[in-house]
Amino acid sequence: MRPIRLELENFTVYRGKHSVDFSPLDFFAIKGKTGAGKTSLIDAICYALYGKVPRYGGEKAHAHLVSKGQRYMRVSLEFSVKEKRYKIEREYSEGKRKNHSEFRFYEEGKPKPFKERELEDYLKNVLRLDYGIFTKVILLPQNQFDRFLKPQNQRERREI
Repeated sequence: MRPIRLELENFTVYRGKHSVDFSPLDFFAIKGKTGAGKTSLIDAICYALYGKVPRYGGEKAHAHLVSKGQRYMRVSLEFSVKEKRYKIEREYSEGKRKNHSEFRFYEEGKPKPFKERELEDYLKNVLRLDYGIFTKVILLPQNQFDRFLKPQNQRERREI
């Protein structure tokens, strides 16, 4: 998977609208001071793809992802796999009576009307990674790197 463009709105430390254009880059590194939002960029990619992030327990993490004082967030990720372009947008809003989340998925610019589970299965085929593998191979969750380097036993080492 090659990220092309990431757009964030009210996502964690990114209040208002922000975007990152990866398209001209062959290689990139995310660097910055503590609290600058490096992990939030990675979380945004993970959230766009899977609708959850590991550092907040995966499911039902929306409340942690909306910028403080805001009631709405949006993440959009455009990416390519084998020269085919995809885009996924996810939005979440907190309401007085009910919280609401939705997503839209596009393949080569055309909307694909998936349900959540169908999208998970489709992305697993496209990326060749499900959420569990993505978070272990591509994105090692923050504060778990030591666990990767020093597993307690052989079984844990194989699992990681």
